[in-house]
Amino acid sequence: MLRSLVGSEMCIRDRYQRRVRAGLTLKTLNDYRVFEKVKVLDKYVFPVKYTNKHYDNVVSSGFHPFSHVAYYNDAMVGVCTCRMEVVEGDEGFNLYVMTIGVLAPYRRLGIGARLMQRVIDHVHKDTTHKINKIFLHVQKGSAAFDFYMDFGFEQKALVENYYGDLEEKDAYLLERVISQPRLGEKPKEGANTKPPAKK
Repeated sequence: MLRSLVGSEMCIRDRYQRRVRAGLTLKTLNDYRVFEKVKVLDKYVFPVKYTNKHYDNVVSSGFHPFSHVAYYNDAMVGVCTCRMEVVEGDEGFNLYVMTIGVLAPYRRLGIGARLMQRVIDHVHKDTTHKINKIFLHVQKGSAAFDFYMDFGFEQKALVENYYGDLEEKDAYLLERVISQPRLGEKPKEGANTKPPAKK
């Protein structure tokens, strides 16, 4: 009886996953009107309450092709925001993953994984932005640690008291280097080729 119930629940969840994936669309975050909606989404997704300074960091240098939003049937359900940081003495950038999250009813459906993979794919295929590495912080003890390990990130350091407002304050610094075999190629017509202004 128990096996039958478990099997039935798995079938229901599998059908639900297929339905969500069929209605899922990923788009590059490149519109200030959409960005205002991202601020609202973040309040429901993340335990940390972000300040205006955090959001200013996302768009202070203009939009780039590495931040993305997930929609299910035109409703925003997930987001991944990244910040391009200038490397002193280098022409390239480091890409910092500021946030990646999905609304609770849509978690465990592979949406976060698709957002992360989209970032990696865009870095790999980009022709104009030299990205030295992707890096991020993840809370110590968080299940997200294994998520990032599955995407090839490496633990570089333990940062104490990184999350000042949370019970677990320490974080791991994770990094991954992505190859860019098309860097320097002439981009396709219509591609976003303007790099963020260096400050």
